[in-house]
Amino acid sequence: MKDEVEEDESGTATTSTSTDSTTSYCNARASRNLAEKQRRDNLNTNIAMMAAMVPVVAGSSRRQDKISILRLAAAYLRTNFALGRGSPGFLPDQFNGVDLEQVFLDSYDGNGAFVIIVTTTGNIIHVSRSVEGPLGHAPTELLGKSLFSYVHPEDHEELTRNLTLTEVLPSITDGSNQDHNSSSDDDSNPTVEPNFREQRRNFCIKIAQRTNSRGEHTQYKCFNISGVLRFADFCQKRKGNREYTSTSNDVIFVGMARLMQRRVTELSLFEATKQEYVTRHLVDGRIIFCDHRISVVAGYMSEEVSGANAFRYMHKDDVRWTMIGLKQMYDRREGFGSSCYRLLSKTGEFIYLRTHGYLEMDLKTGTFESFVCVNTLVDQDEGEKLIREMKDRYSATITNASRAIIEPELMKIQSNSAPSVEDPTQLEGVILQLISDLSSPAPVDGKFPSSPGPAPDLQSAKAAMYSDKLPPVSVQASKIVGKMIEQAGKGKGKQVKREMSNGSPASSQDEKK
Repeated sequence: MKDEVEEDESGTATTSTSTDSTTSYCNARASRNLAEKQRRDNLNTNIAMMAAMVPVVAGSSRRQDKISILRLAAAYLRTNFALGRGSPGFLPDQFNGVDLEQVFLDSYDGNGAFVIIVTTTGNIIHVSRSVEGPLGHAPTELLGKSLFSYVHPEDHEELTRNLTLTEVLPSITDGSNQDHNSSSDDDSNPTVEPNFREQRRNFCIKIAQRTNSRGEHTQYKCFNISGVLRFADFCQKRKGNREYTSTSNDVIFVGMARLMQRRVTELSLFEATKQEYVTRHLVDGRIIFCDHRISVVAGYMSEEVSGANAFRYMHKDDVRWTMIGLKQMYDRREGFGSSCYRLLSKTGEFIYLRTHGYLEMDLKTGTFESFVCVNTLVDQDEGEKLIREMKDRYSATITNASRAIIEPELMKIQSNSAPSVEDPTQLEGVILQLISDLSSPAPVDGKFPSSPGPAPDLQSAKAAMYSDKLPPVSVQASKIVGKMIEQAGKGKGKQVKREMSNGSPASSQDEKK
């Protein structure tokens, strides 16, 4: 009996101990969870406060994640250290609303140039908004990151060499030379002297373009970068007798990156094997220039198509949609555009071409006078896909002015129609609709806008480059007109000779008399 009581007591004690340990374990876990929640809430609160204090984050229309906020906050502190806070009233009142950086870039190079400021270790302190044109990166994506992450691995050594000071002996001394009472730790860190001299740099590197997906192959563009290595603003303003340990932010590189462009002759030789060719057209579609590569792509000689209208070679189901795209470029004053269509080749078969165009403006009148096209051969599957996308895109944005170009029955995509080109008589009427009401923009300060903005892709940028390198439009157009007059004269002479050999009605009547 006594043993049973002892067993009951021991069992009760064991159960009580187990319950107490479980309760304490639950309380400890709850305490840890609560502490973790408080830590997360405190972190989120601090990051939210930080985001409100950093102008780049506060002014961004896109919500930034925590890592991006911390990165941009560090970049903001580094920017203030390197460039200073600036003086709001250092410009005259008439320049307060002017973006001087963009004006400087436009006057210097136009498309393909941007300002970049980095530390000697490659951390990006500042990059202008124009970087988005040639590379596709938004400035907020680059701030605080390393430039080495975007430079081609083959150019890392070149970038390191140009970000490294060459005259370090007169510029950097030991901290013990300034303060003999400093500790050994301070003596081991070099201090930058205020007699540092700026060092100019000029080099070329390849920088990666933005990719849409991780699986996409990275493409690079070559830039010529020129600028100076100079003191950061904080180091310039600090007192010479103040003890200061140098960092990698003391010296910065301020430079301009300019997209390198090759001559047209070099580009043609380099890309002679590519299935593409370049054409230049008047606003009604007449070809005033065509390079020799059309013979490889479509089978025509450049002399055959010069002076002819490009629309007469297009499939009748695609030609009006291509005109719609061109009409929208005219109406919206868009500098760049693209389309896809079927082109009648020399053999009588239709091939698929994707065209990227660039509008050329007469700076005196502000009207469009011509456009340059880069025409690339694509396979049938890709061509049909691009044509469907083009028709869907223009169907959703078609205007009343453009609706006159397309007949109602052509509003639907006709994929199984017989392959043929448009009737020449109807084509003339559609072309008249295309070039009607080509208005010019209102001049700003007596000048018309000359730059259409950054190119959306590589092929469009290539078209703009060809436009810059080709002869003036008037020169090429006059050659085509002279050629057409000469051909018309030769044709008339042949007709007169033929009538004389066969005997004209007038000569027969004279003989009878």
